Amino acid sequence: MNSDLFQAIVKKYPPLLNQQQYCELTGKSESTAEQDRIYGRGALFVRMGRRSIRYRLEDTIDFIDGLTSYKSTTEADYRERLENHNSALSN
Repeated sequence: MNSDLFQAIVKKYPPLLNQQQYCELTGKSESTAEQDRIYGRGALFVRMGRRSIRYRLEDTIDFIDGLTSYKSTTEADYRERLENHNSALSN
């Protein structure tokens, strides 16, 4: 991530994001974020108390940076099918 974009994000968001802020930054719906937590997908999160979930801004940026970029949906679909196929073969 370029440093100008990083600085703009750091100025806009606090170090610990609530779910709404996390979803705004990642483009996910709140229900998808909840499902991601259940199944261990998405950015790392911290539990503050029994019901309060927060996402570290740094972890969220790392998660976004770790996503693969594609030139087309065809390429993305092909790679996803290939990864699923290879995963099935290794099990």
